[in-house]
Amino acid sequence: MIAKSSARTADATTATAADVELENDDTSIRCAAALEKRSLERQKLLRIARSLTLSLWRRSLRSVNHMRQGNAHDEESFQTREDEQRKRMMNIQNFSFDDDMSMDVPVDREDELRSRADYYIDSGKEQIFEESDCLDDDPWLEISMKQNVSRFLRFLRKGEKQRRWVLKEFKFKDPYVDNSDKERLSNWEEKAWQLLKETHEAKGFELDTENMSLEMKKLLNISVSKQSNLIDNVYGN
Repeated sequence: MIAKSSARTADATTATAADVELENDDTSIRCAAALEKRSLERQKLLRIARSLTLSLWRRSLRSVNHMRQGNAHDEESFQTREDEQRKRMMNIQNFSFDDDMSMDVPVDREDELRSRADYYIDSGKEQIFEESDCLDDDPWLEISMKQNVSRFLRFLRKGEKQRRWVLKEFKFKDPYVDNSDKERLSNWEEKAWQLLKETHEAKGFELDTENMSLEMKKLLNISVSKQSNLIDNVYGN
């Protein structure tokens, strides 16, 4: 009788061990599948990020080319400077020392318009080069999060804001005002934060939401404290 009981106990123990091993195998398979899913999502986000960056660069180049030939505001500025130079030359010829007699460089419209275009092209290239590695870290966790998602969002939104400012500063109409990728960038941001949230949860970490907008927190079902209610997205438009 005791032997039979021991045998049943041994069988139960063996069954329990087998169930645990099977459950562990299932957990490992699910974890591996989830990891693969996150990796594929990250690669997809990287491709979209590249597309958004190239789109901003093309818009910026076209905006600079739009300014390249100058406009009425540029011509007015050139003529004003030429008039001032002529007046100073007349004062010199009349031996008048009452006005500033400094010799200005003659106005060269073509050279100045070309130099302005070259400056903004070089400036754009420099910014893109500086931010070209902001999404390189893998996985996107804690410290690298701020160097990745937040930095990329700031780069694109700041770049678009500067592009519009330059056109406005020199009195040019923006031919791409309705083509700023705003919706695409918002969709990218939502998916990127979701990936960060899932990656942190899988590692047992809590996602730092300091640089996340209230709207994004709600989309991701993240609780909002009273203190965070006072914080808006510093990288917003």
